[in-house]
Amino acid sequence: MRFSLLTTLALAASANAAIIFVGSYGGQIHSVNLNDSTGALTLLSSTSASAPDPSWQETSPVAKDILYTVEERASGNYSLGAVTSYRIGSNGALTKLFSTTQMGGPVSMTVSPNGKMIVTASYVGGGVTAFTANPSTGSITFLKDFTYTLSAPGAVPERQEAPHPHQALFDATGKYVLVPDLGADLIRIYGVSGAQLTELQPVAVTPGTGPRHGMFWPKTGTPKYYYLVGEIVNSVLVYEVSYSSAGIALKLVQTISTLPTPTSGTPPSTTSAAPWTTPSAGEIAISPDGETIYVSNRNDKVFIATTGTDSVATYSTTDEGLLELLEIIDAKVSTPRHIAVDPKGKWFITEGQSSADMFVFKRDADGTVVDAPVASLAVAGGPVCVTWSRKT
Repeated sequence: MRFSLLTTLALAASANAAIIFVGSYGGQIHSVNLNDSTGALTLLSSTSASAPDPSWQETSPVAKDILYTVEERASGNYSLGAVTSYRIGSNGALTKLFSTTQMGGPVSMTVSPNGKMIVTASYVGGGVTAFTANPSTGSITFLKDFTYTLSAPGAVPERQEAPHPHQALFDATGKYVLVPDLGADLIRIYGVSGAQLTELQPVAVTPGTGPRHGMFWPKTGTPKYYYLVGEIVNSVLVYEVSYSSAGIALKLVQTISTLPTPTSGTPPSTTSAAPWTTPSAGEIAISPDGETIYVSNRNDKVFIATTGTDSVATYSTTDEGLLELLEIIDAKVSTPRHIAVDPKGKWFITEGQSSADMFVFKRDADGTVVDAPVASLAVAGGPVCVTWSRKT
């Protein structure tokens, strides 16, 4: 059954349900009920306090009632972004607490394991910003900016004309932050000591890769692997992670395509702003047991003759952390900028930025996804991020 965002609801969150927060390019953050028994989605409430484009949300690791978001355009101006905090009510409703401006175009944020630092990546601004955070009050204080330039365009000038940090991610130790820079073909690395963020030696990737988003595994304890999406070449790069007195080290051990036919040679020379005219890998998600990894493909044409929608590559992981392709599934959406697996590993969600909808699928025990979705939700402007509440 399809639910419209205009539908008023009578279903409240319960013991067999979870609350998720859906950021959208329609300017709203939606609080949505996900029924754990059926996968059904029902709108609970919405806020436009971070309009026009709240592009990424994170809950505080230590305060279950605090949600943070980045705003790509504060006051509708790309030259200025913002970070905003919300109080999560018992019914999922969001109440704005605090907001502070930063460099323009932030598209991702990460909160330290102790809840006291926020780091954002700004695609348009070409930099990284650090803030201190008070998880009790939701207050946010500017700490430091790191801004970058390129001496010349990268291997794919249409996409790499400038630095484009696309994600910020703390490791589970809270001592390091990794930032894939799509424009510079670098994994920028920062060390954390107390309330200080220090730039360390970056890791270079093959020119034209366009590093976008990555995830550590395990997500708790000491990470052993880092999985990185190469947006421009449609690949996943697998790194072994090690720690020493010198810091964190990444060793590349595998590169695997996100498409049925592996790409090779020169990266595509014809690209444009979204929706892309060539395939471009998007988001990465890992199952709670770490045995399955999913990567979304945008404009990949795999299902163009049947449903006209985009796809998701599904991989199984080996004991050595390497990836083996399980299947390519129909995402049922167009431009899946974001995908997600629920914390219990039961449901898989795809989100269509262009098709302005999202779908829930049931996961099988082997990590494959049942083809027919169990629920869907229309999201005006297009959903771009799903975050689970820690209160459920």
